[in-house]
Amino acid sequence: MSQHDIHICMVSGQPLPNLIPALSGETRPRMVILLVSPDMKERGELLGENFEKLGCKVARVEIDPYRIDKIRATLLEVAVQYEATDLVLNATAGTKVMAMGAYDVFRELGKPAFYVDTDNNQLISLLPEGGVHPLGDVVKVKTYLSAYGYDIKDKGDCQIRVERQQLCEHLVGHAARYANALRVLNACAAAAEKKDPPWAKLEDRHQGFSELRELLDLFAEAQLIHQSHGKLYFSDESARRFAGGGWLEDYVVKCVNRLKGKNIVHDHLNNVVVETRAGVRNEIDLAFTARNRLHLIECKSGRLSEKEGKENRADGVAYKLDNLRDLMGGTYGKAMLVSFQKLEPIDRSRCAENRIEVVESAELPRLEEIIEKWIEGRRGPRRKMAKNL
Repeated sequence: MSQHDIHICMVSGQPLPNLIPALSGETRPRMVILLVSPDMKERGELLGENFEKLGCKVARVEIDPYRIDKIRATLLEVAVQYEATDLVLNATAGTKVMAMGAYDVFRELGKPAFYVDTDNNQLISLLPEGGVHPLGDVVKVKTYLSAYGYDIKDKGDCQIRVERQQLCEHLVGHAARYANALRVLNACAAAAEKKDPPWAKLEDRHQGFSELRELLDLFAEAQLIHQSHGKLYFSDESARRFAGGGWLEDYVVKCVNRLKGKNIVHDHLNNVVVETRAGVRNEIDLAFTARNRLHLIECKSGRLSEKEGKENRADGVAYKLDNLRDLMGGTYGKAMLVSFQKLEPIDRSRCAENRIEVVESAELPRLEEIIEKWIEGRRGPRRKMAKNL
């Protein structure tokens, strides 16, 4: 699509189709006119702020979302006011009636219009008809979250130390052997929290546990822990978090790093703390953008069961991911649960009902391949069933 001076955009709950054409310098307009219905005023303010961050001038025009005669009159007024300017209509958002009325006016006036097809990551020329233009990967995680009203307050380091990468690979490759031993190590890491230096007592019943001894030796070789007088000491808080399940997050980050190197993933952040304008905070293990969609991943190294506490139950994890995906990614968000332990059938079904991709246990060595297929839409759970038909 060629560059146009002014984009006419209709505001809805999904801001990305309006923003994407402006994120590329080749199609960024000088000005954006937002058509805002009364119920979309807050969304219109937020969308306008995001356009202004891109250097676009913003004007807002109130519009009736369902009266076709009023919609046409509003569009004609805008067209007359900017008659001498290069206008183009983005017909993607708004109500269907708004899109129909705006399209009719632009067709009668002989002015161009386009539609952003996010499913196939392309821009379709409606007026004149026929042109299809692929969309480049232009949406960063920060931009995506900002479009939905979230500010990033903190984030982790996406660079993983070599010795930790090797340990992650070994653990993933021997998931069945170390499953029970890792539960003990997780418990020690939890018990060591808020201690300076972090430490935990190893119970006598664990002293003869051969897989645990092997595991502790591996962590000691990576200079993450040492033992003394029946106590397990973590080298620092970072080592404690790594032993408590952070190793699985690091493994996922490593896989996503490789996909970014292949230009399959566009942008990614891990351990992201976000906050809404109302001050509500949430933490995301990993967030990345690919094909202009937001992908959220939650990692769980422990068993997802009723005994593990509400935040670690599979239904709680599924609810969190489902909620965050809808709030932060809208229609265009995707969610995945990566679990070191094998899920129970009922938990797997619960995730499928919430359209959450699941990667578990023996699948972990293939995680990079699985994420790539997930991005491309070649792997995915069944859609959520309607509650009322």
